[in-house]
Amino acid sequence: WSFCLNNARPTVRFVCEAGVPGTTAYARYKLSLQKLAALCHRLNWPYPGWLTDKVVKQVMPGIDYWPDWWESALWFAVAASDKQINLKIYLNLNYGVPLHRWRRVGRVLLGLGRHECLTQLCELSEKVSHESWPTGLAIDILPNGEAGRVEIYFHSGEVNRDWLDNWYRALAADGE
Repeated sequence: WSFCLNNARPTVRFVCEAGVPGTTAYARYKLSLQKLAALCHRLNWPYPGWLTDKVVKQVMPGIDYWPDWWESALWFAVAASDKQINLKIYLNLNYGVPLHRWRRVGRVLLGLGRHECLTQLCELSEKVSHESWPTGLAIDILPNGEAGRVEIYFHSGEVNRDWLDNWYRALAADGE
């Protein structure tokens, strides 16, 4: 959990993976999906219909290919303030070769209708992502059940001043 202090409104945030200690990552993953559905119902939010077909089926391996070394696969976060509640799901992409991970992210962005985001990711990645590959994905679930912001988490090789300068130039950002 975390407590976020800002000028707009402070929030209390929790990141959860449902499950019983000692059960498999796959069992906790399935239970987390069930608990997410229950949470949406409790909040009177529609369950995100896009989650199964446009995200989970694109990202998660089939049961026969589930990595033995995975400790977790799916988490969900709840952020609460005096004005609203926000939900977010996190998915583990940390399996397979880097090219397959990039393709899974691309299929999710296309499935969610984020064509411009995929184009921008490809353009940036070509300039700055040498030795980087996706390891995680997060998507906001909006109160109407639609997908909100999409975040992609990366593993990178050597991170040094040249690497940072490259990113700043690619994003046209000022920085030190």
